[in-house]
Amino acid sequence: MSRSLEYFALGLAFASVVPYIGEIIWGLGRPHKTTWFVWFCVNLVAFFVYRNAPHATNETSLMLYASAGIPFFIFLLSLWKGEGGTFSLREKASIAVACVGGVTWGLFGITTIGLLAHASAHFAGSTLTIEKAWRDPHSESLVSWGMSTVSWIIVCRVSPSWPYPESITTIYLSGINALVMGVLITRRISLWEKAVAP
Repeated sequence: MSRSLEYFALGLAFASVVPYIGEIIWGLGRPHKTTWFVWFCVNLVAFFVYRNAPHATNETSLMLYASAGIPFFIFLLSLWKGEGGTFSLREKASIAVACVGGVTWGLFGITTIGLLAHASAHFAGSTLTIEKAWRDPHSESLVSWGMSTVSWIIVCRVSPSWPYPESITTIYLSGINALVMGVLITRRISLWEKAVAP
């Protein structure tokens, strides 16, 4: 059962990219360049750290590979039709925090300190997209974020067999995806209510 769920989560993770790419190509979605660059770098470290974890499976490694490969592909698309990447003070701060977190995680590996450093590094890049989603909720694909959230929640359902602290990463990624999805839903409802208000 767990193996089937892992395959389903992996397929859902890849499928979630399809509507996201479609919206970017059609000019509806505008990914944040710095966010996706940070996510690619941080998740690439995650792949190398986790692939040799004693409780990791082939499916888990594929999921982690997807979590690094997908951000890299979206980053390339963001160079074409994204926003950000101006190296503003906030972007420089996000990159700096991500670098410190990434190096710390690389040094400490799968430990509480290392995984908290990973979460900090990833969240540093996430803040830029969260702010953008709040400002312009139609610049992100709600369908894609919803599918991605479900895929990571499924991984969380499978990963309780992993002892602490290995499961920190999957719990965090589930939470950050759900946060972005929640911001998109909340802001879209708010804008809709304003639009129909007399």
